[in-house]
Amino acid sequence: MRLLATILILSLALSPIDAYADLSIIATIENSKQAVVIIRADTGGLARSPHKAFRDAKTGRIIVATKLMAAQYSREGAGIIIDHNGTIVTNSHNVLGAKKITVVLHDQKEVSCQVLQVVPGEDLAFIRINMPDGIEPIKFSRTINMRLRDRVYHIGTSELLEGTISMGRITGIGKLARAKGNKTQYADLLQTDFNIYKRDSGGPLLDTTGNLAGLMVATKVNKNHVSFAIPAWKIAKYYNLLT
Repeated sequence: MRLLATILILSLALSPIDAYADLSIIATIENSKQAVVIIRADTGGLARSPHKAFRDAKTGRIIVATKLMAAQYSREGAGIIIDHNGTIVTNSHNVLGAKKITVVLHDQKEVSCQVLQVVPGEDLAFIRINMPDGIEPIKFSRTINMRLRDRVYHIGTSELLEGTISMGRITGIGKLARAKGNKTQYADLLQTDFNIYKRDSGGPLLDTTGNLAGLMVATKVNKNHVSFAIPAWKIAKYYNLLT
């Protein structure tokens, strides 16, 4: 039903040629959904109990006491399988400080993973699972740079939009980075008009061929239709250091 609704909306909004092209892309993206995973990070630590006050019978003084207690909580984000070895790219804030990381596959099967590399300064992390049969990784975009108004797609992983395909545009380009010894400039951050929600962080930004153009990383607080993605060239830069 979600796919049918998406098809109807696109068909009404676009010319017949554009609509046909988008339907083809949506079919490709539908096949890519299996490469999008949920990452659950369990974090353990110590927390202070609520303050308790009591009167010391010997001194008559009021004493405020706290004690350290074990605390544990879980947080969830998204990730993308990017090769046949089971390598997954996600945001570093999805896994940093975790005592245990669980990857939830498209069929809800839960598997363990190995942390390969964390790059906090870029908010990137790479983890690896035993690659399940029948899943095709999402390929990197062949486009080095996205341009303003380029069409892009997003696969939702939040409880609100899980599995939903959204179409949007590049609405802003962050500062340009220049590779060492190279005159080519690369966008450092991409701004889009998607709304992303809790658990969408680490999800894919796809180009018009259904390939990975970026990694969703953040949204602008208290403002609709403003979100940000780490461009694919930067993901590829750190991924290439692993291989």
